[in-house]
Amino acid sequence: MRMLLLIFSLTVAVIAAEMDAPVLVNLGPKSNGVGTSWQIALNACVGLANLNSPSSVYSLGTSDMSLDYIWLSELDGFVPAKEDTSIFFKTCFADYAKGYVLYDYATQKALIPNVLTYAAVAGAIPINKAVVDDFELGDMELVQDLTHYPQRGGWRGMGALEVTEKMWEEYKGDTTGLCMMNPGYQFNNGTDLHPPLNNDPDPNLVDFIFSRRLFTMYLPNQCNPAFPRQHAVMSTIATENEWPKPIPVYGYDDTDPVLGGDMFEAETNCVEEGNMGQVATKGVNNLAYWGGKVEEDGDLQLQQNDEKDLVYDPNKTYVALVVGDGDNINMLKGRNYVWWQARRRRCAEKGVADDLRCFPLVWTISSQLVELHPRLLQYYYEGAKETGKDYFILPPSGSLYSYPSMMSDSVQEEYARTIVSDFAALDTRCSVHWEWFYSWGGEKGALATYFPRFSAVAGPGDALGFFLTNVPYPIPIEQFDSSEDFKIIAPSPDSRALVLFKPHVWRGTDTSNAERVLDPAYSSPARMADKINGLPPGSVTHIYLTSDGGATIDSVYDLVVELGEEVMIVSAGQLVDIALQKAGV
Repeated sequence: MRMLLLIFSLTVAVIAAEMDAPVLVNLGPKSNGVGTSWQIALNACVGLANLNSPSSVYSLGTSDMSLDYIWLSELDGFVPAKEDTSIFFKTCFADYAKGYVLYDYATQKALIPNVLTYAAVAGAIPINKAVVDDFELGDMELVQDLTHYPQRGGWRGMGALEVTEKMWEEYKGDTTGLCMMNPGYQFNNGTDLHPPLNNDPDPNLVDFIFSRRLFTMYLPNQCNPAFPRQHAVMSTIATENEWPKPIPVYGYDDTDPVLGGDMFEAETNCVEEGNMGQVATKGVNNLAYWGGKVEEDGDLQLQQNDEKDLVYDPNKTYVALVVGDGDNINMLKGRNYVWWQARRRRCAEKGVADDLRCFPLVWTISSQLVELHPRLLQYYYEGAKETGKDYFILPPSGSLYSYPSMMSDSVQEEYARTIVSDFAALDTRCSVHWEWFYSWGGEKGALATYFPRFSAVAGPGDALGFFLTNVPYPIPIEQFDSSEDFKIIAPSPDSRALVLFKPHVWRGTDTSNAERVLDPAYSSPARMADKINGLPPGSVTHIYLTSDGGATIDSVYDLVVELGEEVMIVSAGQLVDIALQKAGV
């Protein structure tokens, strides 16, 4: 199997040898104030360059530059020398930018998302007026000085709400999608409804914003009905547009943090229409570069590892180990790379029993990579062929991080079709699924309305599997009896069956505070293994692992060592089939 990765790497190297290496620019480390405004301008140039000449300029981001080097080498075969950034700016100003836009970082920080929208639509570079003399602008045209008063076309004295309204009225038809970018509000776990603007925006996604001309915005209470004017603007933007539904929202919405999470991060519950979902891309650079590979590489042909047919044994306990957070693109290019390398090393170890060395492991991975970063997707699938025991399913909740039961009927049906299409593209039939605790039951709940749609739109074929998580996760889904591992939805003998697995969350191993000590989702590997070993014979379940509680890939291996002989680790598809056998379907 190692040969498959070698072939992939050699193919990339051959392609690279036939192409010019991209220009390499360095955004520099995380900065503040003047430094951040410089990074914004530079990354805007990167976006415009890749828009005009696909995959021509590559950046080293502000967080982990070593990984940016690794990915360029692994996926594109290039290890270029560092480029003089001042030279790139001159090229950008001469060849790519249609002008520049001035703003004041110090006094207009809350408006930076709006500045990015304005400049992206104009194809212009946003430049902080305080440092404009540091740029060699030559004869480049000044498109607008936004530090002027409104009478002269500027935004001086205007707030983010007023500017967002103005931008939407004037430019909604010139943008291709929606992006949330926090300009620096510092939230305090939901206790401050008027958060201070103490931090700085993350500039890494700016290249993508410019390459896609995204409508970028951020109002600190945009999803909160208690702030009617902000919420009305958000509702207008979510409904009066020609974008696909549900709307993919790039960036990240960290407004209204509550109980350790962000109330509206999935976006679906942000407005009454429930027609949005998140593509978690905060902190991700180079999407403008990698997106340019879609046309170059053509259609992806992704194939999962084979799943051996199993016969249900009522004396065994069946469990699928599911690695979460695959909806977060930054984790896929960061944390997952580290975990993936460890997994490959473990699977290649000598002198270790197969069932302890390279057991089946299920990874969630975003179908958004098909368009955003196809080579990253291909990299993981080719790597899975090396181990022979790694599998992929969609993350919560399918194509977008979302709560689908909150969507309207028409949007739900379209979303179900999209997920079925993504199942085919990723060669899978399973997904993690999240809903708010009050959205599962009732005649409009997920169990009665959303999931049955798949039987209608998917057509005949193998059963689909959904691994459920309640929001908030500690609350059980009341529609499941304590003795139930799963539910089956099969409207008719001729329709596609669905298996819905009861939540079983493992958030990590860190029990350093009292709340986590009492929370079974925070457990040591040995304690989690005791729970699995203590299940009734014949149980069919899964563990959904996230790293926000300190878990690592080593935690998974430490768990497996402690499992009893009666426990069988299986893939997601195998778990679906075993559940059907147990139920006699």
